[in-house]
Amino acid sequence: MTAEQKIDELRETIILLVSAVEKRTKAADVANESAVQNINQVSVDAANAAIDIAERAMNEFKSIAAGVVTDGLNEPMKDYDRSLQFRFEQMQKVINKLEMQCTQMRSANMANAWKGFVASTVASLAIIGVAVYVSMNSHEDIQRSEWIRSINTAVANGKLAACPDGGICAMVKDKPIHLDR
Repeated sequence: MTAEQKIDELRETIILLVSAVEKRTKAADVANESAVQNINQVSVDAANAAIDIAERAMNEFKSIAAGVVTDGLNEPMKDYDRSLQFRFEQMQKVINKLEMQCTQMRSANMANAWKGFVASTVASLAIIGVAVYVSMNSHEDIQRSEWIRSINTAVANGKLAACPDGGICAMVKDKPIHLDR
């Protein structure tokens, strides 16, 4: 395998890694957005249901109260109406608290979505860094292998050989010249 083939192979591997990170980042973004939308919808539905229940209860209580008043139980109905009003106010406080908690949940989910985005970005940058590092090391290995190939070619052509008295010699006009002295 040639050096260019190795580089092409590494480049393809890096492209696949970056593509996989981008797909995961997009999937995380879609999941976070979906979660935020679901929580928003649940919050709205819960608030609407609570308001609807409170209104129905209030209407039913008023209807009952009107019937009792017409029967001549005016004074006991005042106590009942006060109690009913107190219960309605308590229910309104619960609804307000629920709405506040839903708002806090939306904020927390938005923060989680941003954290996911930042984590995906950091992971992408780390993968790109690793890819650059691998590419640089491969380039050094390729240069080393080209140097070794040049030495092997010189040996094969009889231009480089072991000296008779030890060491490395270059053969110039069939005369050994020491390279290591």
